[in-house]
Amino acid sequence: MHGPTQAQCTGITKTGSRCKSWALPESAYCLTHDPNRVTDLAEYRRRGGKGKSHEARARKAMTGGLKDVSVAQAVLLRVLARLYRGDFDPGVATAMASVARAINDLAKTGAQAEFEERLGRIERDLAEVPA
Repeated sequence: MHGPTQAQCTGITKTGSRCKSWALPESAYCLTHDPNRVTDLAEYRRRGGKGKSHEARARKAMTGGLKDVSVAQAVLLRVLARLYRGDFDPGVATAMASVARAINDLAKTGAQAEFEERLGRIERDLAEVPA
């Protein structure tokens, strides 16, 4: 928290106006404008970008990997619970749901093709049976 002894940053924003952030303790600048913290800020941004990427969030949600349908369902249920609590990115959840639907559609297509192949064999076998 900022107290009565903490000053406003003396840095200038990209638009040319004075920064409205509070200065760091023992500095005239906030973290963004402090010339002594440029390398720190770059590292924080790099880490922050990696930690908040869609890929990183999806990877965290899929701990353990997706080896079968029950695992995929469990992952999606965890995502749904986190989404409901407000601590999961809705865009990532939407992407995960789309991928899950595509996988489900492919599985249905494969199962349907297998069923049709088996049905065709049965029909051929029945056609060969004398009446």
